Amino acid sequence: PGYLEMSDGRVVSGDIYRVVSERRNFFPTALARAAENNVFNRGGNTTIPQSVRDLAAEITMGDGDALSKALAITQYLRTNYKFVYSANEFAPLQSMDAFLFGETKTGNAFDFASAQTALAVAAGLEARLVTGYLPGELEPLSGTYVVRASDAHAWTEINFHGDLGWVPFDGNPRQDGQATAATTRSGAAGAVADLFNQRIGDQVRAAIKVTAQDLVD
Repeated sequence: PGYLEMSDGRVVSGDIYRVVSERRNFFPTALARAAENNVFNRGGNTTIPQSVRDLAAEITMGDGDALSKALAITQYLRTNYKFVYSANEFAPLQSMDAFLFGETKTGNAFDFASAQTALAVAAGLEARLVTGYLPGELEPLSGTYVVRASDAHAWTEINFHGDLGWVPFDGNPRQDGQATAATTRSGAAGAVADLFNQRIGDQVRAAIKVTAQDLVD
């Protein structure tokens, strides 16, 4: 989480501004413990279309704690759908039904995030869709980051309550040509602890390569 400090409330070309943010690490033991204590709606959300609710039940096998459900949904999207960049990553390319059940199984960041959020809610989790920007590219000489319009992104956050609060999950298989730090570390602890070391999507995708049992162990 973070906030942007501006003098007059606007940002225009050439402005210099300061961003204050907090980098958080989500350790596997803390996630597993919070998931066990997380109370969620086991009946799912009846406002979600039945087709989405059925798919969520199929993905999560209708049981499990909050973490195992979140990981299962994330892995399902990453495995079965393809990402396509669009000029506006903050708007869907299609309806959720077309994205989840259509023949192409292709969508932009917003399509992935909205589908993942709906599936999470259908599985009984407290979830929200978040839009923002990836961290961009570091300019080594100046020590600053360059964030472009192409870094626009959307992802899902699930509430684990307590000290953890909202935890990001991203089933988007987006590739940004950037090395993933978490994949170079050993074990689930390294993967989950590094969620925010690089791009949000990269690190969450690395974390979901482990199973819920790995996290507990």
